[in-house]
Amino acid sequence: MTTSQPTSDHGFDWGWLGLLGLGGLFGFLPRNRDKIRAYRDPNEVTGSPGSK
Repeated sequence: MTTSQPTSDHGFDWGWLGLLGLGGLFGFLPRNRDKIRAYRDPNEVTGSPGSK
C-alpha cells in the first residue's frame, strides 16, 4: 500500500538556503593560526622617574 503526499515547496529552492548556511559557518573558522602574538608586560619599568 502506498500513499502519496504533496511535496510542494511553493517554488522555493532549498539548495540556496543550504549554501547560505554553509557560508555563515565560514565565520567560525580560525583566521591566522600561526600568528605570533607579543604582549607587553604591564609591570615592566621602561624609564626612570622624573625623566621626560
